[in-house]
Amino acid sequence: MEGLFVVILGSFFVLQALWWMIHLTFNYQQNQHHQQSYTVAMLATQYKICKIISIEGLFKFTFGFAIAIVSFMMTSKSSFLQNKELGTVFLCLSACGIQELFAGYYKKPVYEGLDCLITVFLLSVLSLFFLSYSTVIEFPQSTIYSLAFLTSFSLSLCLMLERKFCKEIVFGMMRNYMVLLLGSWMIESNFLINELDVTLDLNEVSLKIAIYFSWHCALDFIIITCVWNIVYKLSTKNYCHCLSAGNADQSFDVLYLENRVHFDMNILGRLEDLSNNDF
Repeated sequence: MEGLFVVILGSFFVLQALWWMIHLTFNYQQNQHHQQSYTVAMLATQYKICKIISIEGLFKFTFGFAIAIVSFMMTSKSSFLQNKELGTVFLCLSACGIQELFAGYYKKPVYEGLDCLITVFLLSVLSLFFLSYSTVIEFPQSTIYSLAFLTSFSLSLCLMLERKFCKEIVFGMMRNYMVLLLGSWMIESNFLINELDVTLDLNEVSLKIAIYFSWHCALDFIIITCVWNIVYKLSTKNYCHCLSAGNADQSFDVLYLENRVHFDMNILGRLEDLSNNDF
């Protein structure tokens, strides 16, 4: 796969993971505040910042065209038109971005679960690409693509599990973590392939690649944890005004008493009888 193409796609996954993490944390905190059950929502349409345009749709549509434009400028026209990898990724990102832009405009999904389906299809295609490269490219470069394949495939499973168990936040956390891991590893793989010293022992080089991947796993876990804590504390203290739901003049101090006050109907009935007897 082309170097800059991988870097741009990896950058998209990193930004998408951070936005999804912010959305998930804020959504969970608001449900806790209102004493409501959490339900997964990949598409954010209820925030002030999303009233004009869908953030997810803008990400995917912009990065899809960025990949196509950069690849066209770096290659000849014939090779650009024959690049099936680029065409597949471009179509998936553009289709997902367009339907999410429409969903953001109409404040509801075009079809329930369509965004998740297209994302899983894109990840499945990427998994096949990584798997094919890992079997064709020589060792130890194949280790890089094998780890990318495992990450992409695991992310597809996380998305399907999250869709199945939509009330469990742990699958949403796993999805965001795997998206960030896939994006950061794709960016790192571009530099690793160019900087590998093939004069060293191949097993030693492969071990270094595995160590680098473990560092990515630990660092991305720390990033996800920090984003969760920061957004949760800010939303608790009412500092995330750009993510607040409803109208611009609506504050976070609204109390949802219907979820907090439980009336005793027998007492209310006796009070009503007493008031009628007084008259």
